Amino acid sequence: MPVSQVVEQGGDDDGGLSQGAKIGIGVGVGVGGAALLSGLAYVFLAKKKKGASKAVGVSGGANNA
Repeated sequence: MPVSQVVEQGGDDDGGLSQGAKIGIGVGVGVGGAALLSGLAYVFLAKKKKGASKAVGVSGGANNA
């Protein structure tokens, strides 16, 4: 009889993460990935725009001189 009691107490718990924890990790990774991609896109576009405005300013200055 004691063996069946141990099996009943063990249940289906395999010691892993709960479903809520897995969902939270998935949502966090998704949001974090989106934020990272947005940040990289912002930096890339800001550098591209800044470089384009500098190039216009330099050639505009050279033409005016």
